Amino acid sequence: MPGHGKYIISVLIILVLILTISWVAAAETDMGSQPSMAELRLKVLTMNIHGGVNWYGEFDLEGLARFIESVNPDLVSLQEVDRVWSSRSQFQDIGVELANRLNMFYAFSSSLERNQGMYGNLILSRYPIIQTWSEKLPGTLETRSYVFCQVLIGGVRVNLLNTHLGLSETDRLLQADQVIRFTNQINGPLVLTGDFNGTADDPAVASLTKIFRDLQLDSNWREHGTFRLKDGNIGGRIDYILASPEFSLHHFEIIDTFLSDHLPLVAELGLWIEPIDLSQLDGEKVLF
Repeated sequence: MPGHGKYIISVLIILVLILTISWVAAAETDMGSQPSMAELRLKVLTMNIHGGVNWYGEFDLEGLARFIESVNPDLVSLQEVDRVWSSRSQFQDIGVELANRLNMFYAFSSSLERNQGMYGNLILSRYPIIQTWSEKLPGTLETRSYVFCQVLIGGVRVNLLNTHLGLSETDRLLQADQVIRFTNQINGPLVLTGDFNGTADDPAVASLTKIFRDLQLDSNWREHGTFRLKDGNIGGRIDYILASPEFSLHHFEIIDTFLSDHLPLVAELGLWIEPIDLSQLDGEKVLF
């Protein structure tokens, strides 16, 4: 079709401009007109949502959706996600409902199944998910799982793994070991999130933080808990955002909310990348 290549190039330019709004130029070429490197900013949110039931015992999917919307994250990791699972969540498919409401892509790992329902971990992404994998984890108590996805952001593949570890130290050690074996096969920058059900000195948690950077420890929130007790006070720190060394940390916070019995964690990360050179793209061959 005449002009087809020019049309694709035009669309591509618009998409690249949108994706690079949050990039910060770091250096300039000798001509001083084009950055030689840029920093991709990425906001990550993780939260155990307790099946959409808030601290007061009320199912509040609308409140949860509005909260995520207000944070405006690029990547979201949620644990204890019901999908047509039980009466506590009115047999709603929380994964699909949130993805549709927030206009995000999603990936899911099922830890438990019954009838037509599932219960497990959810990833939501502002960017297209180009690869996903899920796996159940070993253990003798309640079955656990992880969900992994790879997203393409401005030509860079970014990896995210979301999991919910078990209630016994023995189970957590087995589960963390399997997560580590999987992540050892992954190339490129990786963010690891989840409810680990253990404090920083727990052997399973320590095995993960030995490999990945514990972002909360590098913030002003290092001593803050992530779990709300029945009396309303904040308990220990059992939820985490970890990252591979490629990432820098610009901001970290724990948000005080009663949307669940866990508090949400938010981290804004930076990743240095080489900008896309549009002059080298062939409009007839580009896959974006």
